[in-house]
Amino acid sequence: MSATRTVKTKTCPSLSGKSRLTYDIGTDVGGAIHLRVAANSGGGFFSQQWIALDAIEKALAEVPEGVTAFHLAPLFQGYSINSPGFLMAVLKHEKLLMPMEGKPRRYVWQDTAAFLQGLPPGPRPPG
Repeated sequence: MSATRTVKTKTCPSLSGKSRLTYDIGTDVGGAIHLRVAANSGGGFFSQQWIALDAIEKALAEVPEGVTAFHLAPLFQGYSINSPGFLMAVLKHEKLLMPMEGKPRRYVWQDTAAFLQGLPPGPRPPG
């Protein structure tokens, strides 16, 4: 994987609300967008691995019964069990996941256009 450059650093609450997460949004040399959790105010371990937005979208876009952290787990093979839930909190904060009506703790994947518009100008992958 090519080097990823941080373009924004932000904070959000964890899904439980018991800690604050610091996360980075970055781009690689091809313009692909990546996300990673960089810090946790609580004691839980997590991966600081960059995860490509297109990999997240591919994993979640076709989940009919509502997205849970379980659906993000394959992106973190071999890492802490906290990593998918922390990434889910980031996606929720960025409004890429919205609560599913009538289903607590389940979310619906959203279009990425508004999220991408909020990023600094720069190269973007085609499509």
